[in-house]
Amino acid sequence: MRITFLCFIPILRDIGGIQKVTDSLTLELQRRGHEVSYVHYEWRKIPEGYQFSAPQHYIDTRSGSSEQWVSEYRALLGTLRSEVVVCLSNDAKAVLFLSHTPEGVGRVAVNHLQPFAGFEHVRVSSREIKASSLRNAVLKYGGMWCPSLLRAWMARGERRLIGGLIDASDRYVVLCEPYIDRIASRMAVDRTKMCVIPNPSPYSHEVYDGGEREHVLLYLGRLSNYPKNLVAFIRVWQRLEEANPGWRAMVVGSSGILQQMKDFVEKLGLKRLTFEGHQRDVRRYYRMASIVCVTSFFEAWNMSLIEGQSFGCVPVAFSSYEATGAMIDDGVNGLLVTPFDEREMAEKIQQLINDPETWSRMSREAKEKSARYSIEAVTDQWENLFRSL
Repeated sequence: MRITFLCFIPILRDIGGIQKVTDSLTLELQRRGHEVSYVHYEWRKIPEGYQFSAPQHYIDTRSGSSEQWVSEYRALLGTLRSEVVVCLSNDAKAVLFLSHTPEGVGRVAVNHLQPFAGFEHVRVSSREIKASSLRNAVLKYGGMWCPSLLRAWMARGERRLIGGLIDASDRYVVLCEPYIDRIASRMAVDRTKMCVIPNPSPYSHEVYDGGEREHVLLYLGRLSNYPKNLVAFIRVWQRLEEANPGWRAMVVGSSGILQQMKDFVEKLGLKRLTFEGHQRDVRRYYRMASIVCVTSFFEAWNMSLIEGQSFGCVPVAFSSYEATGAMIDDGVNGLLVTPFDEREMAEKIQQLINDPETWSRMSREAKEKSARYSIEAVTDQWENLFRSL
């Protein structure tokens, strides 16, 4: 089958979650004999000599009319002889392109986001938004002072996008079952079009022998306080550092708040928390760490949780969004924490630190859980979906 992935950005495997997942899926689809191509429509600088896993094509939407963009898109699909388009974006241009996909080409829309993200936590999460623009100021102060009004305003735009993508597609994919209910509770939808396919772990084949790990508490992901809530991870470590001299915390990732967070760590006087910066290959950190910690206000499908499980890391996360419950069976292969209760999170991590046998059991269970998200298992689901179109 000839499959085209449509995304607003190029599929640079080392940049973000959507790209990493799509690249992993591409390689497995190609291994099974499918032809894969990429199309993106927002300009991004691509490193010189970068080798994509599949041919990458660009539709320049910085100028010209929507009719011209659609004409180029339809011609490109004809040249590629595409049999199915998988749209990975959630914006107005994605609706435009998908709705003008030629007759006879299968149309699949994927929501890589949490639908109506963070609606339950608008007030608490808004405090961490930096009011660096008019839009951010509206989000910050609207969420703090008029959360119900902000939710209504946000929901209106999201209903328009989700509804447009569902109408334009043959199937609409979300990452876990509760997300279907989340959408259906806020808008009228055709549930027969909707299905669940999780993101795969690109490291599900990593060999884990159950041996002793270093005493490392790991944060891995984009550095942000909204929605990642990195500052909470730092405060959790503050509660743990003095009592655990043999342990250290590591933060892997980068962003514009790096210096701000370094200053915060210095202000708190923390000695064993290090910032490792952006890493193209993060596997050595998962091999090193005993516990991977996620403090986000909301997520769609936090990759560090299932990636960490693949290596036998025990995940600990706030139960602030439904996907954590899909990835972590509390007390079995990880720990769920009452949303934003930093004291409780520190106490549960301390219990793991104090009880190596429990950590070892959860580590084995985490590795077993990760098999559910192997690239083979997830690609099987995609092939079944393609056959149903």
